[in-house]
Amino acid sequence: MDSLVVFRPLAQIALLLTVAAACARPGEPTAEAQPTARWTARSTTERIVAALQPENGPYQIGPLQSWVLQLRHADSEQPVYPARIGVNGGMPEHGHGLPTQPQVTEYLQDGRYRIEGMKFNMAGKWVLLFVIDTPDGKDRVQFEVELEW
Repeated sequence: MDSLVVFRPLAQIALLLTVAAACARPGEPTAEAQPTARWTARSTTERIVAALQPENGPYQIGPLQSWVLQLRHADSEQPVYPARIGVNGGMPEHGHGLPTQPQVTEYLQDGRYRIEGMKFNMAGKWVLLFVIDTPDGKDRVQFEVELEW
């Protein structure tokens, strides 16, 4: 009888821990565990080499973030400046666009442009399209970005 009294609370604790572990999202790393991501692509005319990454550490799913787009001339590796840049994108496999309307808000030097208002509301494959208008003409750069929890 005494052994049942001792084991019942232990069994209840074990059950609670099991339920709590089952409710946690498996494999969802913390922001500290995610490496800072960086994507690269060439423009449709091959004149521009672009790099894209979150401005402050790893990407996040949910909150608004600032990202940085860096543009360089493919032939000289010189920064692309000046440029007017439009931002668009979405999840083609889900049939929807970005949940926000990101905008280029500042030139940061060295061909780097700050993009504010980036938001991803779910994990998965996102396509980000940048339309770039420079004195040399218009161009486009597309990134396929796979985001995981």
